[in-house]
Amino acid sequence: MKKIFCLFLISLLPFSVYAQQGFRQGQVVTEKELGIAPDFQTTTNFDVIDQAKLVVTYAVTMNLAPEYEEGIFEDVWTLEIGQKVSKCYSQVLHKEDLDWTKSETLSDKPTLIRNAFIYPTVGEEVYKYSPYGGRKEDIVTLRLFGFDDVYRYVDDKPAFNWQLTGEKKVILGYNCQKGVADFRGRTYEAWFTTELPFRDGPYKFDGLPGLILDIQDKEGHYHWSCTGVEVPKKKMEIKQYKWNYVPTDRKYVRRRVERAYKETTQYLLTTRIYLVEEVNGQYQRVNKFSLPYNPIERN
Repeated sequence: MKKIFCLFLISLLPFSVYAQQGFRQGQVVTEKELGIAPDFQTTTNFDVIDQAKLVVTYAVTMNLAPEYEEGIFEDVWTLEIGQKVSKCYSQVLHKEDLDWTKSETLSDKPTLIRNAFIYPTVGEEVYKYSPYGGRKEDIVTLRLFGFDDVYRYVDDKPAFNWQLTGEKKVILGYNCQKGVADFRGRTYEAWFTTELPFRDGPYKFDGLPGLILDIQDKEGHYHWSCTGVEVPKKKMEIKQYKWNYVPTDRKYVRRRVERAYKETTQYLLTTRIYLVEEVNGQYQRVNKFSLPYNPIERN
């Protein structure tokens, strides 16, 4: 009788590498627990690219698999706004990187094991220069489960064609207005406030005459909701970590991510990770398995 899916990391390397790969060895999961986390990265070395003058926190809901109740993930994202650049990133992923770095400094063989099923397979950081009068393009770094490399590409995204609806409401004490725009295959509804005069927002969203405090696509698959706005009381650096970046372009990254989802078994084999299932008490290799593919950017 077929019972459950399992993920194993099969490697010739020592056990300490299991944690680096972001998987728990022998972790048993049900068929509907679909998240696989990106790999750990260390936070020891970095460049300071700006000083944050505003820090915005968002609660994020991502419906990565609309056909499954278990396909909904929650995260916390931070937007650090400086004078010439902003940085948007996952706090959940960042905390685990910090924990991994701490573990690595305390032991020759780190054994910190990530909860691999609390976060989607892709980890992105977005560095936006365009709203601040500097370079026109933005920089995106992306990591995918199974590899230590971090992809880095320039995103010359089109300008948002926001249409203001005239609707108004108050969010966290700020008077907000509503704008609607299409972005790469989805229609988004955003609430922004001119009381915070930053043409910025979470992820890659920008271009409104004030900070975006709430934004979601009309299908309700992706939602960023502001939970806090803070002016740092002391000097706060905006950091870009010195990871093993692989220069590439958005087209290649999209193909890579899509393959990881749609051809998961074959993709995992390239990382020496095998997907198995338990049948009558015996583990058997799964030759074909895929994850639901519901990206933020459809085109």
